[in-house]
Amino acid sequence: MALDGKSRPLTRVVVVAAVMALLVALPAIQAQQQQQQPARPKAMGPNDNKKAPKKPGGLRVPVGAPPKKALGRRGDPIAKASPDADPATAVVKFQLGTTVGDFLAATYYPSAKLDPSTAPVVLLVHGKGRSSQDFDEPNKHMEGKSIAERLRQDGYAVLSFDLRGHGLNPRPTKELTAKDWQAMTADLQSAYLFLLDRHNRRELNLAKFAVMGLEAGANLAAHWAAETGAAVASPPPNSDPRPTDLAALVLVSPLVDSDGMKLDVDVPLFAYRLPMILETGENEAVTAGAAKAVQKVIERNRQSKVALVKDSGLKSDVLLRLDPKANEPLWKFLDTTVKLRRDEWEGRYNLSPIAYRDVKVFGKNKEKEKEKAKEKEKEKEKEKAKDQEK
Repeated sequence: MALDGKSRPLTRVVVVAAVMALLVALPAIQAQQQQQQPARPKAMGPNDNKKAPKKPGGLRVPVGAPPKKALGRRGDPIAKASPDADPATAVVKFQLGTTVGDFLAATYYPSAKLDPSTAPVVLLVHGKGRSSQDFDEPNKHMEGKSIAERLRQDGYAVLSFDLRGHGLNPRPTKELTAKDWQAMTADLQSAYLFLLDRHNRRELNLAKFAVMGLEAGANLAAHWAAETGAAVASPPPNSDPRPTDLAALVLVSPLVDSDGMKLDVDVPLFAYRLPMILETGENEAVTAGAAKAVQKVIERNRQSKVALVKDSGLKSDVLLRLDPKANEPLWKFLDTTVKLRRDEWEGRYNLSPIAYRDVKVFGKNKEKEKEKAKEKEKEKEKEKAKDQEK
């Protein structure tokens, strides 16, 4: 039915009133709908994995140079202790602070490279009942040099340290338990954070980082690498924004099970992402058996291998010192997977700086060596002048 002219104003009033009523009621309707709908799940962040809490590490700086706090420019105890030391020969002894508040005896060998910011770096981990001294013993098959010295000669920066309860560290009143050993991953994490600090001081390139562990120390290194938040970034779905700094893993004579750190449990968690070499004497029944148990898993990665030293019943540091066939595969592997990487130096945010104290530097003094060289040149010139006079 058509509306006449008198009805139209009344219709407009009714429509306007209905629209106004709807606008007033709209907020209440939306609130009621939100109450009825289940809350959206919160996106998982990098620290939301309760079963394996992430550890602090380095974050790549997205643009430009790292901030001053990341570089730690408030003073360098090592530089203060050795302003004139020659990096090519310096040996730095110090106490390494840990993430759990204690200190560990450590030794740092700066790289002998002219541009240390391109230097690869190796962290050395000793076995049960041993100490970092195993890496300082002269090796007749390496021209009388130790493992640490040989690595430094090849351009690597090197860090070794005594695990808690070992070496120069205080001895525990009770025997270390399996739980104590598994907690030593905090020692490796602390060593990694120390290297992160040296990286930001352009003394090495943490993108070229390897860990070498001996026997129980090899199990510990694998257990640490398998932990969420260590130097190996977590895979999806729990990915974190940190880079994977660990470029290679060297396991020398690991055990099937070392204080609950089981090789066949830890290695598969990262074997496909991380190049590694596992080496031991083929006639050393215990460690050779451990190697064969994980060989298929390891060698799925084309850069990884299990190397059983032929006709050898030796293991751990004794294998490296006494069997001339044992060292070459390790150096070749490290050069291929770490030293020859083309990763450029990038600054890192240091999210949890590590303290260190009692720094002592041993080695040649650059200034004194220059003075000696000048004196020798003067003596040669004097001898030449005398010969010319005659």
